[in-house]
Amino acid sequence: MNEKFLENMKELLGDEYDSYFSLLDEKPYSGLRINTLKIDKNDYLKTHDLQQTNFYDNSYYCEKNFGDGYKDDYMLREIYYQEPSASSAVNALDIQKGSMVLDLCAAPGSKSTQILEILDDTGILVSNEFNHKRANILKENIIRHGASNCVVLSCDTNVIKEECANSFDYVLVDAPCSGEGMMRKNDEAISQWSERLVESCANLQIDILNNGFACLKNGGELVYSTCTFNKKENEELIEKFMDSHDDAEIIEIESEIGRKSFPIGEYGYGVRIFPMDKGEGHFAVKIRKTSGINNSLKQGNMSKLPKIVKEFINDICEEEFPYYYVYNDRVYGGYNPFYEFGKCHVLLNQIYIGEIKKNRFEPSFQFFNSSKIKFKKAIDITKEELDLYLRGEAIPKQVDKGWYVLRYHSHNIGGVKSDGKILKNHFPKEYRRN
Repeated sequence: MNEKFLENMKELLGDEYDSYFSLLDEKPYSGLRINTLKIDKNDYLKTHDLQQTNFYDNSYYCEKNFGDGYKDDYMLREIYYQEPSASSAVNALDIQKGSMVLDLCAAPGSKSTQILEILDDTGILVSNEFNHKRANILKENIIRHGASNCVVLSCDTNVIKEECANSFDYVLVDAPCSGEGMMRKNDEAISQWSERLVESCANLQIDILNNGFACLKNGGELVYSTCTFNKKENEELIEKFMDSHDDAEIIEIESEIGRKSFPIGEYGYGVRIFPMDKGEGHFAVKIRKTSGINNSLKQGNMSKLPKIVKEFINDICEEEFPYYYVYNDRVYGGYNPFYEFGKCHVLLNQIYIGEIKKNRFEPSFQFFNSSKIKFKKAIDITKEELDLYLRGEAIPKQVDKGWYVLRYHSHNIGGVKSDGKILKNHFPKEYRRN
């Protein structure tokens, strides 16, 4: 462990340093959220004995072991593994259904999927990750989670500010940081730490925070969070931000998560979480924008739906989507308008329905996995049939030819195509159980 880091922690914690130091060699906390888009929380808890955390009412402690990623509940995304204290930032934002939300530094997606559970297929989430490789991981996690109302971008936050100024009710800035709160669970966090890294992170964080704040509507609220301990990336950075923004005020985080932060100048307080609080480490502060104008994201033109796709939708769905977007034979459906993001690189725009290939239509996994779409042609499967599906194998079942959605625990899980004798498996190869 870096001696300078330990010196800094001793100065920060004072009398509590010995308690912190004694925990460094202990096993880190692990936890999960129940994906309420995929399964009723009470139904899941009937068969799983879990202890709720203090950080969020849908956050639970759990033991995570090797191979848990191949269990049914995770493969179906009935649960999402998330370090317990990491759920505190979204909880502090207190998002209301039907809102416009921006998650500015979103990969790999734990907080974005948490936001989508809260929105419950209402409103819209714009989820961004600058690093393109990590943005693709974010996109896959969003798709597997079953949400219908998310746009995934891979873009510099300066560009997002240009395209989306004054447009969002809520903004989350879970900023890239020096990761001091991850040292019990991540050896890389230990090896990469340096005072130079802290300074570098702080310089990046203030730029991202300024850009995120610019995207808020008048009266909109932002939560800035990190998983690090030092004041330079937390209280001192927020004080610097507040000094330059007359149109910002810190508002109290009402939920009882962690402990009060150190004072942020004369502006107020955020919250802090240490391992002594039964979480790995988090800082969060809530800021409201007190003046300015309100904009709306620019809506794109509605695409005309190709006949082959229209026939497919009418055959399998109870109702059509209110909005469609077609680009290069790829078809998207939405319950919100399709917005234009100008220079931003869009990886996912609501629901990717599928692609027209040589005069036939190939529906996507996301379409069949959506929690909101109601299908006319659905097949409820047994546990034995689920095992076949998750391994990518055909399911012996005689039904009329055509496409069907599979359901398990009454929720959509994916698509199959019947030849009249068997159900041909269309669960993506990269997701299958080995």
